[in-house]
Amino acid sequence: MQCISNYLAGSDIYSSPSFIPSAVGGRARTAQPQSNSPDPFRALLVLRYSAPLAKAIGPWFMNSMLPSMIRRNSEAPLPLDEKDDVAILNLHTLLDGDILRLPAKTHAVCEHAIHALYRWLLVTSGRPRTWRDFIEWPAAISDEFLVLAQQQKHPAAVIILIHWCALMSNAPKTWFMDGWAVAAASQAMSWLDESWRQSPGMVWARGKLMV
Repeated sequence: MQCISNYLAGSDIYSSPSFIPSAVGGRARTAQPQSNSPDPFRALLVLRYSAPLAKAIGPWFMNSMLPSMIRRNSEAPLPLDEKDDVAILNLHTLLDGDILRLPAKTHAVCEHAIHALYRWLLVTSGRPRTWRDFIEWPAAISDEFLVLAQQQKHPAAVIILIHWCALMSNAPKTWFMDGWAVAAASQAMSWLDESWRQSPGMVWARGKLMV
């Protein structure tokens, strides 16, 4: 699936946080708080499958009167945190280490997800602020990566997912996203054994998420 930025570069509908559906947070504004941690894949899939919708409605939207009714996000670009940059680059070291000993195909799938995550980091400075920022990495990862992370709960794929959640925790604290990234990452961490949760590769993510 192509990156969503290829679909809607410059489209205001995806530059407006007000267009983020409540499904991402897993609850509506009037819903009662849920006691269970959200499944990280529920939100990931909602975001991922928003990409074809964006492609379908983008041309219609840009030809409508709606763009003039939505304020463009005009915030200046934010500086990239060097610690975030190093943490994502260090994921390559995790893949190449002796602990995992990944088969070539698994390595390639995870490498693709890391490359997509790093490109997303550079575009957003690790501080997603718009709907397009939210859906870009989920739209860019492969189906094979989803199988590794969701069905097989492979440590490499789960750790990459947790790193995305850590960066998503920098998103604006809106009613539908507040606390989601931390709760989703905590749920994903429960899929790892203790040695992985306490591994050097998780220090940055745990510190950022404060878990």
